[in-house]
Amino acid sequence: MTSKGSGSAKTSTINFDSRNLREEGSEFIITQIYSGYLMNFSELLGKYSSSENRSLENWNPNRVRHNVYSPEGKDALLLFDKAVGLMKERSLKNPADLLGWNYQAGIHGIWNLDYEKPDSLQTQTRAQLADFAEEKGFDTRENVLNGNTVLNNCTHFTAMWNGTNLTPGTTAKVNNPDASPANFIAWHRLYLQYFEEIARENLRLSGEANTETWALPYWAYLNEEDVLVPDIFRDTGSNLYTPYRNPQLNAGTALTQLTNYSGAAANWPKQTLQGLNKNNYMAMGTLIENMPHNQFHVASGTDGGLFGDEGLMLPTSSAAFDPIFWVHHSFIDKLWSAYNASENANYAFKYDFDQNPWNYMFLKPSPDGSLEKAKDKISYWGNNSINVISKIYNPDYSYDYLGTTTNPTGIPGPNKVLSIIQAPAYRPTISEIKWSESLKPIFGSTNLYSSIIPLTINSRAFTAKAYLDLTDSKKNNGNPFDLVSAVELLLPNPPAKATFLLTRASLTASLSTETRLIQAMAGPRATVGLSVQGLSMGVDECHQKNPTSHSHCNHMPMLMPTTAIIDFGYSVIQPDGTDGEYGYSYVPSDDSKPDDQIVLLMVSNSADTRVSSVTTSLNQNLNKNSSNDSTFDATAYFARFPKLLTNPEATANPEAYFEKYDKGKGIVAPELNFRAAATGMSYLMENKKLLEGGVSSSPYAAISNYLDYGQMQGLALGDSSLINAKNYLRSNDNSDGIILDFSALKIEEKIASDIIIGRDASFKPTLGFYHVKDDLGTITIDGIDYKSSHSDYASLAISSKNLFDELTGLNANLGVAEYRQAINFDHKSGKLAPFALVNENIFFSFADANIDNINHFYIHGANIIGLEDMLHGGDTDFDDTLLGFKFEPRVVPAV
Repeated sequence: MTSKGSGSAKTSTINFDSRNLREEGSEFIITQIYSGYLMNFSELLGKYSSSENRSLENWNPNRVRHNVYSPEGKDALLLFDKAVGLMKERSLKNPADLLGWNYQAGIHGIWNLDYEKPDSLQTQTRAQLADFAEEKGFDTRENVLNGNTVLNNCTHFTAMWNGTNLTPGTTAKVNNPDASPANFIAWHRLYLQYFEEIARENLRLSGEANTETWALPYWAYLNEEDVLVPDIFRDTGSNLYTPYRNPQLNAGTALTQLTNYSGAAANWPKQTLQGLNKNNYMAMGTLIENMPHNQFHVASGTDGGLFGDEGLMLPTSSAAFDPIFWVHHSFIDKLWSAYNASENANYAFKYDFDQNPWNYMFLKPSPDGSLEKAKDKISYWGNNSINVISKIYNPDYSYDYLGTTTNPTGIPGPNKVLSIIQAPAYRPTISEIKWSESLKPIFGSTNLYSSIIPLTINSRAFTAKAYLDLTDSKKNNGNPFDLVSAVELLLPNPPAKATFLLTRASLTASLSTETRLIQAMAGPRATVGLSVQGLSMGVDECHQKNPTSHSHCNHMPMLMPTTAIIDFGYSVIQPDGTDGEYGYSYVPSDDSKPDDQIVLLMVSNSADTRVSSVTTSLNQNLNKNSSNDSTFDATAYFARFPKLLTNPEATANPEAYFEKYDKGKGIVAPELNFRAAATGMSYLMENKKLLEGGVSSSPYAAISNYLDYGQMQGLALGDSSLINAKNYLRSNDNSDGIILDFSALKIEEKIASDIIIGRDASFKPTLGFYHVKDDLGTITIDGIDYKSSHSDYASLAISSKNLFDELTGLNANLGVAEYRQAINFDHKSGKLAPFALVNENIFFSFADANIDNINHFYIHGANIIGLEDMLHGGDTDFDDTLLGFKFEPRVVPAV
């Protein structure tokens, strides 16, 4: 009943610094703080609208990473130089010293460590790594074979670790097409943070003063004034120097002037900016990984002269052995922090990591030097994704400045609430395509090949008209929809690469090297499309199978599984209609071809590149949407009615279409606060201890609890459950009536559910469920059917003959969430519909059963419903009382 604007419920204020929880972390105290604390959605947004809250990260201000060219950064470089020297001394005495350079660099990837005969990267299969690790004393062979090691844990080693048991003793296996989109930027953040502590430990043991506040500096090489390698990396007497680096860099050549990079490197800042413009964590990570991350590795490792023409930075197995790796990755991490403080910022969610399990295991200083005690298992092959989230958004450092030429400051950052309710559960998949066709040669070229993949929705062509409507800024109040595609492909070693562009089918009808599209994607001055290029993985499968004869292997490239996450929201077409310089889509308006199909065009310089699937989802940046008057959730509308995505009238104005065609059916208009209600309830459902401690009944206060406390303490938000849970609630498209359906359960199948009851209103409704015959709410009493429009429906529906006794009397006291444990259901439970007693009124989920002829219930998420407790809809927030069902299977033998 509370208003979206001001709210009528009594609220209280919480003032505490969540950073203090790094040391305290008392769950009891926090639940008591939030007990009785009510807030509506507007108040929740307002709490996180202040400038000090405008970042997804909670930094540690006592450790600051500085620009290498600042006075503080130069001091930090000197300590870095000393720490690296100490670590290298340890490795000379004992290659497997846990605090040594070899071991710390080997966490990223390790090679044979033989600078005289380095050409055989012997650790490219797990068995070879296991033999090497045991021989050199790094780890036991058994540990490596079982994936219980920190070695070679960079996400580019996906193929090596596929097949690892997700949890020891289980049969579930790691099976990632590519672990990088979800884990690349997160894993490297924690890798650097643990490395900093190892470096500090070396400095402490040497007697160095003031080491506790030391942090890695960063080299912001995208800044026009910072394109030279700092002198200390070029000083042959420095511990940060290596001859196995691009000789031009070591000679003082600016990054923008390197041979073969002079033109491309100058464009890196603009291309990097596109990664920071993405409203999707994995799309941002994919772009930043490719540009500038991968390109810098290639540029700094080219002509390094250790592995043939390659230097340390080029193969994944040796990259971290070049000290420049660390200031490079410190800068990549800074770009992520800048992203997290921008209006485009979106969280990484538990679901992202659960779907892409990785080994977040690092080394910490061990008092007795024991390897097993030094291993810190943040998340062992996906078994604790929430711990990863806790650490990546609460880094043990901060940055001196988040602005660069690529990400200027001054733009308001994200509202954490709007970012947290953009979870994967609210990004509907609109197209799933399996693809197996080989690439075809492009006319006029000897080394360019293409694949044209048509996009469909519900097996119907996704037309240019529909695409242009969805991505039109003017038609969507300045906040167009984004199409985000996950493309799974096999990509050979560099120099092989693949470039993707979303475009019209008609523009791909006759591709040749003279075609403007091909020139823009793969020509000498290529500027459009997302180019994906991996890092060298060293010895390929052919070399591994033929260790004594490599002459015939050139025709057998190593194919690396890669997933490219491409956000097509940034178009080549500028607002004034002219062509721009960069972008990932080129769909010019053409009124003569409204039914022209949208396709994904891939151009590669290797005929061996293979695309296996393209999955496309729909997203909209809620932080940009917050300035609009409308709270209509168009993404949720399309998620429920995906066929409308091929309806030009619906895509042109989703809210107007709803008002015209669906509102009169009694279908509830989806609102943004519904996402928050579902998220808050899901959080309560995932954390029983909060309920036992008397946490607030408000779903919005629950989100505040998570942002202030739960995330830092490693509590699950519940976003993964919103997708993975089997949903027993459903609504009818014609009536919008809601039922809880157990009729499909098998005879021997029994399930139980805890029921969480939330409340955000002054009224105290009592909820229950009654039996219905069908999705339209028909009830059967004494053999006679009664439709929901019958005059006696209300009294008959909730009569003692028809009530489902186990689900009656459900309510919550004001301010404290409540729950019931282990309510049992089986196939005899059948179909159940909710009702609510509110003062003298009875409300149902069927509009024609209610005296005001509107529906009073709404499904907010999987197994979560909300009640609107006022006649005629009140404020239509459907959060006055909420029920969340947390189901667990209970299978018993059939009798």
